[in-house]
Amino acid sequence: LEEAAEAAASAYARQGGGGTTTTPAPYKDRGSLDSAGGRDSTVDAQKLHSRLKEQFRNQIALFRQGVYLITGFKIDMSQGGDNDSQIFTVRSVYGEREEDHLKFKWSPKKK
Repeated sequence: LEEAAEAAASAYARQGGGGTTTTPAPYKDRGSLDSAGGRDSTVDAQKLHSRLKEQFRNQIALFRQGVYLITGFKIDMSQGGDNDSQIFTVRSVYGEREEDHLKFKWSPKKK
């Protein structure tokens, strides 16, 4: 087993996998090409924007699930009546009815 691990490690190193690894940037501004050319940087920016939105959506869902599993509380956030406030609804996993929840209204003050 050790020999197989050493062989895999040396094969990985021969392929250039050893040492430091760099992660490529998700987006590099390539600039616009001419009208006869091809790529437009706005298309790349839109792709980057949609990918970032999807990643944020996934991370937020993961965070909410983790909070629910660790604490037993599900927390939802919604826009308040006035656009300056947020309403947080907290539900317990042990709540007997769907109406059993706490609501908090938060109005952050802008400076």
